[in-house]
Amino acid sequence: MKVLSYGPPFSIANHDAVTGYLSRRGHEVCAVAVEGPDGKTAFPLDTATDIINRFAPDWRPDLMICWCPEMAPPPLEMENCPVRTAAIVSDWSVYYPHLKHNLCRYDVALTDKLGSEVLQFPGITPRFFEPIYTQQTSVHRPLGTDRDIDIAFAGNLNHAVHVRRGKMLERVATLADHRRVVIASGVPPHEYAALLNRSKIAFNHGLRHEMNLRCFESIACGALLFIEEDNRECPDWLRDREEAVYYNEDTLLPLLEYYLDHPEECARVAAKGQSKAPALAGENRWDDFIEAIMDLPVSGRPFSQQSERDRMLADAFQYASSAHPEHEAFARQRLEEALSMAPEYPENLMAMACFEVDTLSQQSEAQRREQTARLLSRLQQAAQIAPQETPVWLNLAFVCRHAGNSIAEARFLELALETASDTLGHLTLGERRDPYTSRYREALAFGTARPDTLRAFAASRLAELRLAAGDTTASLDWAKKSIAWEPEVATPYRTAARALLAEGHGDKALAIARQGIPFIALDSDYRRTLFEAMRTAGEHEAARELARETMHIFSAWQGADHVVRDFEEMLRHP
Repeated sequence: MKVLSYGPPFSIANHDAVTGYLSRRGHEVCAVAVEGPDGKTAFPLDTATDIINRFAPDWRPDLMICWCPEMAPPPLEMENCPVRTAAIVSDWSVYYPHLKHNLCRYDVALTDKLGSEVLQFPGITPRFFEPIYTQQTSVHRPLGTDRDIDIAFAGNLNHAVHVRRGKMLERVATLADHRRVVIASGVPPHEYAALLNRSKIAFNHGLRHEMNLRCFESIACGALLFIEEDNRECPDWLRDREEAVYYNEDTLLPLLEYYLDHPEECARVAAKGQSKAPALAGENRWDDFIEAIMDLPVSGRPFSQQSERDRMLADAFQYASSAHPEHEAFARQRLEEALSMAPEYPENLMAMACFEVDTLSQQSEAQRREQTARLLSRLQQAAQIAPQETPVWLNLAFVCRHAGNSIAEARFLELALETASDTLGHLTLGERRDPYTSRYREALAFGTARPDTLRAFAASRLAELRLAAGDTTASLDWAKKSIAWEPEVATPYRTAARALLAEGHGDKALAIARQGIPFIALDSDYRRTLFEAMRTAGEHEAARELARETMHIFSAWQGADHVVRDFEEMLRHP
């Protein structure tokens, strides 16, 4: 079987999983990508057929696999590829709108175990076969260094997305008063491998309870992997207390202390985990992957059955997030074609607005002003066509916020609260670190999205605006409404606490601030509000304890020294 691999194989940045592959069953794999390895380069606007034909005279593939199409846009017109195709989907909980109308271009889709259970896409059902990640074998390997770090975590620290992991990391970081704990983000691959080689324990928590990249990287570097006990994939590959350690909220700290107090046992389990790494490396799992894909029933590629307008929008979704300028231009072209064909279709107007917001940061101030006016015009057209859609008004408010017009923002937020439809919810604008945006996008993927989440977002923002204007009564009212609609987001609890502090109600401020604690993690600003509420309510020892805990936690977080200094100063000035 000849296989063309497009994009990052097994979600890794290099091509170790291809160059190190030697089939035991006669298969061959060739990697190709835009600016690909060893001269295997595709051009940004190549179609799948272009690429297959380029290989075909000497080496005609039987299968083309596109890895992470939600983040690494595939060749154009995958639905017309002349050989069997497969998509390997990774971050579906974040990129669901990109995938919804595009995944049915493929014959087969694979994803993690949870995704195979909950995802419902038109025309195609993603399957789970085995973990879709791996280590970079040339990078993640034993380096023979001393393990002078007790516990390490390096990864995404956006705790609007990773709330549960953030809560667990807070617990881990409290050990920094007597253990060496390192929490980091954005660490380059070789530095990350060096960090894992220096660590006795690698903390991990899967966003989708999957066997994620960190599982493979940790054991390959010889660190003892700690993973959540409700992980859906790891137990099939790594045994508890034999090759990894599984924890829950109650056992996490006792288990960490036990293994650090028993270095021989820690080293034993870590060594057994490391012994499993070669068999789990991507280059040694290709044969099974290829044969599983070829055995699965095909979808029939129903993408072509969609309307032309929907296909245009799907193209735009697929390529708008690409960093390549030719992809960006192609996405704009497709959106313009869709708008020209159906200017009365609100989704076209909303999609173009989403695209143009993403390009604002690349422009001069004069260009931003001009484009902001165009954005508002498009969204106002959408509002006239679909006034019942909450996302339209939220998007108008979002643009006004970034233009610095808080009066117009508040007006549009109030109009959003007069609506109750989220048919266009997948086109809601929002910051990556906004908890409402993250929560709503994840709910879209799970099929549990509710208009109330968007209403809570509007009310929470109105609470902030009213507080900034000095109207604490209105701020409290909006914060309480937000909490009623979506009680598991911490933002309105903080706003309400600040409003109550401004009114001199320390006890009430402390009570409501404490209610929001379960829904936020590693947030120094929330902790400042809580600290002030404790002091105002007369709970001075609790405030000092919170400050000391915060200093321990953020001393472990690389780059957060300013938080430690802030809380030291707060302790000095009670």
